[in-house]
Amino acid sequence: LIRTAREVNDNKIDWVVQKSKELIFAELKNEKTIEIACLGLAFKANIDDIRESPALKVVEELSTLSFCKVLACDPHIKKLPKHVSDLNVELVDAELAIKKAKIILILVDHDQFKSLNKNLFERKKIIDTRGIYPGVDSP
Repeated sequence: LIRTAREVNDNKIDWVVQKSKELIFAELKNEKTIEIACLGLAFKANIDDIRESPALKVVEELSTLSFCKVLACDPHIKKLPKHVSDLNVELVDAELAIKKAKIILILVDHDQFKSLNKNLFERKKIIDTRGIYPGVDSP
């Protein structure tokens, strides 16, 4: 049972990365590079623990795309781990990331993200893995 649960969780990471790549490649038809905002790095909501975090794995995967700049935000993380800061990832404020990015991934349901103004998400491509913005258009 534990092994099956691990396999399901690991496949979710792959699913989010694949869906993100589909949106990125669609946007690259009009752009040479693209910024993507990843909201949340922690293992779960409202904590600062990033050990074994699926969100961090998604960020790491997307940062390997040379034409993609990852804007990571997490209100509980003050500094990126060294192995991530060496990648194409910048730790920024959530509102700035949303304003700059064309694609938004909601990876962790921190309370701060739930309280963001939904108008910030207008005309953005969104993958909401946590279901915190049901009224926002998602692919």
